[in-house]
Amino acid sequence: MTKGDITLCSSVKSSIDVAEIVTSEMHNALDALQKASQKKIEEAEETTLEVNEQAITANHQVIKLSEDFVQTFEKGIERIMSLAEKFEEQDKQMYKGGVR
Repeated sequence: MTKGDITLCSSVKSSIDVAEIVTSEMHNALDALQKASQKKIEEAEETTLEVNEQAITANHQVIKLSEDFVQTFEKGIERIMSLAEKFEEQDKQMYKGGVR
């Protein structure tokens, strides 16, 4: 590592606290999405059976899409925290090694 590298490394520090704040907000967004997607479409009483079936099918598709999105989003949150933890560990190792 050159002197320039050490200077650059000393100015780059990760923040697990920031990652936790961001992922907390992401969890809040997921909670809101899950609550919204749990609302069901009521069958109309004065329409054709075909329209009711189409509405129910569309509702099931939206629910499936939101479930898939939630799973993917949760994986993203986990990856953010994992990466933040790795950076935090790297920062500790650099600090122990005298790079500040």
